[in-house]
Amino acid sequence: MSSTSKPGVSCPSGGSFYICQNNATEFIGCCSIDPCADGLGECSHGDLRPASFSSDSHSDIPEQECISLSADTKWYICTNNRTTFMGCCHHADPCVAGACQQGYFAPARLSSNRQDRETFIEEILNVKTNTTSTSTSPASVTTTGSGSGSPVAPVGNATSANSSSTEGGSGGIGLHTGAIAGVTVVSTIAAIVALAFLAFKCRCRRGRGRARQSRGGWTGSRYNVVPRADTLDGESRNFKHHGH
Repeated sequence: MSSTSKPGVSCPSGGSFYICQNNATEFIGCCSIDPCADGLGECSHGDLRPASFSSDSHSDIPEQECISLSADTKWYICTNNRTTFMGCCHHADPCVAGACQQGYFAPARLSSNRQDRETFIEEILNVKTNTTSTSTSPASVTTTGSGSGSPVAPVGNATSANSSSTEGGSGGIGLHTGAIAGVTVVSTIAAIVALAFLAFKCRCRRGRGRARQSRGGWTGSRYNVVPRADTLDGESRNFKHHGH
């Protein structure tokens, strides 16, 4: 396969060509909206647009699959003197009619055959499938790379969909602001609980000390107010004498 025999895909009726690799549905084709952005890979019939390709690349594009399970919905690669068509079409053969008529477009997806899908992606994007998110001009081809959930920027402003910023310095793993706030709140609550527990323990100890002092004072007055027998006056001795 020479490097000059690339398909050169385009969307003659508008939209952009998408490959929603690793989405819930691995949609491929022209769409007026971004079907890859939400990770679902869904392009409704109203947003679906026909896809075209360079006519000299007919033999380089492997067959892919149609999302519809209908028996009369098939994948076509058509080329004639007027136009080319690539994708799925209902009912009529676009290679005979010269085009897939409006309303008969059907969404397509990457093949379940590993070799066919990898060859298709490599041919369309002119890159290996193991690379990260890639966009290719001039066909406004957009794809999501391995593990990615949204398409990347156009060529000239290409960025990786998996790139992200971290806090805490280069090469380190930083905490998100919300996580830091959560840790601070938990630490504050723990400190308040600890102080409350210590205050409660101190109050309990002071209460027990006062109770012991109160009981000790009453016991002393009970026995100290009773005079000893040898200090009683004469009346008291006489009273005790009569008691015997």
